[in-house]
Amino acid sequence: DLGLRGEVATIDLGKVTGAGVEVPTSPRYFAAVLSGGVDAAIAAYARRLRYPRGPVKYKVAMLRELPRYSPYRVTVTVDGLTWTQQCTLVAVANSPVFGGGLRISPASSVTDGKLEFVITESLTRRDILQMFPKLYDGSHIDDPRVRVMQARKVTISQADGGAAMPPAFADGELVGGEPLTIEVVPQALRVLGARPR
Repeated sequence: DLGLRGEVATIDLGKVTGAGVEVPTSPRYFAAVLSGGVDAAIAAYARRLRYPRGPVKYKVAMLRELPRYSPYRVTVTVDGLTWTQQCTLVAVANSPVFGGGLRISPASSVTDGKLEFVITESLTRRDILQMFPKLYDGSHIDDPRVRVMQARKVTISQADGGAAMPPAFADGELVGGEPLTIEVVPQALRVLGARPR
């Protein structure tokens, strides 16, 4: 989340590598958030919509994609800790905000040398609709079905027993399918005319 203040800032980036990362480049870098799961499916459809524009586009895409949603099953490693679980959404955040104002990780900072890993348990479609408004103020992180962890390195891969994961998106751009490895690159980019928040 960068606010224009006429200053120079040095910010962290996330680096994404993996066999499924789309060309032309691997690794790929992001400044805000990498997301997978139902959010990536919604983002993929929203990207194809010419109208409406702005945050309404994401809501229209969500209404279209939710009926197609089934829970995913992933194996995740966060700084050496590995587990497998059913989930609805996974995200790796460098910045608090993405997707037209969604505060997926309110505590994230682009200058702390760390990422925030966010994963939800398997949610029903009704649960998703109830949780969605909370993403705008970040209060979803108080839900016990949402897990948030600081991380320097995260790997995400599909596990047997769930729906096929859609390709991940980062900063609004297609990154590619799993398995993915995401690492923080501290102080990677100098930004002119901005002060990080």
